[in-house]
Amino acid sequence: MTGAGDRETLPRSRHNRRRALNVISYPLHLCRKFDRRWSAKAVQDETQQSPSQRPNGCTACGRIVAAPLHATYLPTGNFVNQWRCPVCKNSWQTSADATSSTDIQLSQSEHLRQNAGHCLTLEDTAANDAARKQFRSMGDAWLALAETQEWLDGATPPVSRPQPQSADLIPMPTQGRSS
Repeated sequence: MTGAGDRETLPRSRHNRRRALNVISYPLHLCRKFDRRWSAKAVQDETQQSPSQRPNGCTACGRIVAAPLHATYLPTGNFVNQWRCPVCKNSWQTSADATSSTDIQLSQSEHLRQNAGHCLTLEDTAANDAARKQFRSMGDAWLALAETQEWLDGATPPVSRPQPQSADLIPMPTQGRSS
C-alpha cells in the first residue's frame, strides 16, 4: 500500500484543478492517534519556538502552511509529508514514524510488511534498474510471506480453489492390469 491517496480534481478550469484538495485515507487508529497529537500541539504556546521550528510553519519564512502538498504512507509505518510555502515557495519534507509508539504491538505479519516497506524504500533510491528490480522482487517476496503468515494466524481466510468442471473428471486409462 503506498497510501499516498488519490488526487481528486473537479473537471472545471485549470486553476481549480491546481487548488483541489488531496484526499488521504488512513486507518482509524492512526487517525485517532494523530488527532490527539495535533490537539496537544495546538495547546502548546507557539511563541516558545522560532518560526522555522514550528511543525506547520515554513522552514524559511515561518509562515503557517495549512496542509502538506503531498503525503505518503509507507508500508514501514512511516508518514512522509512534502510541504511547499505559498509565500516564499520554499519546499521541505517531514516524516513521522507511526510504529515507534509503544501502544502499537506489531504482529509477525506486520514485521514482514515492514521489511517489504524497507525494500520499497530501497527500490526508490536504487542506483540502477537491476537493483530496482531486485528490491522490487524482495519486497514482493516479503509481502507474500506476510500474507502467508496472516493466513497461518487465521487473520485471513484461505483462498477457495475453483471446483473442477465435469469434463475435468473424465477418468484416465491406467496401464498395467486390467480386470
